[in-house]
Amino acid sequence: MVDVIAYEMTIERVKRSDPRIPHYQTKALANSSVERSLKEAGFTSFLWLHPDQSVSEWYANDAARTNAVNVKSVSKALFSALIGVDKTLDLNAPIASFAGCAVPDALQPLSFDTLLNMTAGFTFTENVSSDIYAAPNWGCRAMQLPSEARSGARFNYNTLQYHLAGLALAEYRGVDVATLFQNEVLDAMEIQLDGWIKNSDGDVFTGSEMRLHPKDMLRFGEVYLNDGRFNGKHIIPKS
Repeated sequence: MVDVIAYEMTIERVKRSDPRIPHYQTKALANSSVERSLKEAGFTSFLWLHPDQSVSEWYANDAARTNAVNVKSVSKALFSALIGVDKTLDLNAPIASFAGCAVPDALQPLSFDTLLNMTAGFTFTENVSSDIYAAPNWGCRAMQLPSEARSGARFNYNTLQYHLAGLALAEYRGVDVATLFQNEVLDAMEIQLDGWIKNSDGDVFTGSEMRLHPKDMLRFGEVYLNDGRFNGKHIIPKS
């Protein structure tokens, strides 16, 4: 099965093997003004967790009620939880290479901290330079980008930096990011990943294109409200 994203390329989609989604005691949203605002704004779903742990829910249609959705750049925030639970990572240690290609001196020091804060010094424009994702050995291609600032000195929003962080983590751990995220973060929250885009090299596009159900998103937020705890277990360090 394949999926197509904005980069106009056909790439593999990680498949869900278990259809479970978090269970909540739900009730219809009984607020006509909020519902009207949701419709006017083009929302497809809305879930509201109350202090008594019940959930008011609203969906634009049956498909929105049952289907997982592409959470786009929210993937970045969710991926950061995977970084947070890995106690072996030194976020400030320089990353030597991506896909076997050395990080050039002009981009050093390039670290997880640099990538997650989007302060790598290479030239890249979001939604303009995206053809790099279709290139074979795209991690190597990224290392060939021209440098326009010292890494760590300038913020430049671009999803490529999160894709690279995912590639580096997968190479460091020897396991693809989707498997790591499911096993080390989502399983403990009783969430099942519905899908995550991979490119032709088999690398997960970490910074975007993750698929989850709205109730999955609610559960994730609930865990953060509880300082990283779920069912009495500390899943994500509070720090």
